[in-house]
Amino acid sequence: DTVSLPSPFPRENRLIIAVDEVDTTYRARHLWYGRIAELVAELAPSDRNALVLFPSYAFLQEVASRLVAPGHRVEVQRGDDSDRLRNEMLARLRTNHEPVLLLAVLGGVFAEGVDYPGEMLSEVMVVSPALPQVGPERELLKQYFDDRYERGFEYAYLIPGMTRVIQAAGRLIRSAEDRGVIALVCRRFLAEPYVSLLPADWTAGDPASLRSQDPAADVRAFFLA
Repeated sequence: DTVSLPSPFPRENRLIIAVDEVDTTYRARHLWYGRIAELVAELAPSDRNALVLFPSYAFLQEVASRLVAPGHRVEVQRGDDSDRLRNEMLARLRTNHEPVLLLAVLGGVFAEGVDYPGEMLSEVMVVSPALPQVGPERELLKQYFDDRYERGFEYAYLIPGMTRVIQAAGRLIRSAEDRGVIALVCRRFLAEPYVSLLPADWTAGDPASLRSQDPAADVRAFFLA
C-alpha cells in the first residue's frame, strides 16, 4: 500500500498550471521547438529566476537555440559541465543580480541535487514527461511487468518518468515562506494515463483545473498578488 500526503505548505503559495497546446512526444516534438521556446520566454516570471527542465540534452539544445528571452540571463546546462561551472550558475541564481533562466535536464544535478531556498527560484517549468529512453534493459523490464501484471509500459516507463517530474517540481516549495509557479508543458500532462499520476494535492480532484487558457497572464497575476 502507498500513502499520498498533501503538501504541508499553504496552497496559495503556489500556482500549478498545465499548457496543453504543444506535443512533446518524440515523434512530434520537432514540430514544436519554436513554440516551446516562445512559451519558455512568455512564462518566465519578470525579474525572477526560473528553472526549465527537459527530458534530454538534445531536446534542451533545440529549444535553447531558438530561445529569445531579453529580460533574463539564459544559462544552459551541458553534459560536460564541470563542478566549477555548475557552482557559478548556482551563485548567479543565489545573488539575484539579474533574473536567470536556467535550462537543464530532468534527472540531472539541477533537477534533483540542489535546494533553491527563498528568492533563489520562483518557477519550475517541466517540458515533457521524462520517460526513460527505450533500450534493451528497459524493454526487458517492460516485458517482465507485462507478463506479470499486464502493465509493462506503466511500470517500466510511465511511473519512473512521472516520478522524476514530480521530484523536480518539488524543488520549488521547500518551506512555508516559499512562493512559486509549477508549469507543466505538454498535452500529455492532462491526458491519461499521465494525469492520473500527478499528485492529488496538485489537482484537488479535478485535473482539468490545471489547464490554463492564458498561462503567461496567470503567472503574471500570481506574482502581482
